[in-house]
Amino acid sequence: MRIAIPVKSDDAEKSIITENIIESDLFAMIDLENNSYSLGIINIPYEEKTVENLKDFLVEYDVDMVIADNIENETAKLLNGNRMQVFYGAQGDVQTLVQELVNLLASQEHSCGGGCSCGEEGCGEHDGCGCGEHDGCGCGEDHGSCNCGN
Repeated sequence: MRIAIPVKSDDAEKSIITENIIESDLFAMIDLENNSYSLGIINIPYEEKTVENLKDFLVEYDVDMVIADNIENETAKLLNGNRMQVFYGAQGDVQTLVQELVNLLASQEHSCGGGCSCGEEGCGEHDGCGCGEHDGCGCGEDHGSCNCGN
């Protein structure tokens, strides 16, 4: 998963998240995989700061998720329409934010993470959220409790 975070400076993990995503010249690009990550700071190549240029930049870098401090509805809708998840309210430095995200994802690994472990992919028994708890997956295995809230 590739995550983009607008930052104020090129200080790698110590970079501070900027308040205005559109005005940011720099983005921390985080590639997150198997509870570990790599990070690079990338300068936006556009002189003119527009929502459309921001979207083009993020699409070009195959971003899956954008995490920002503040983001307008128009911007969020445009990014969502290009298959990017958008989260806002993030503050502080990139390292702290990414470590919290890694910890959160690691804690969710066995909680409503996509179906039963019967080994039969596409067995047709997975309805709703896919955790196998609401209607049962049909494999006869006890999956424990679901935390998905559905």
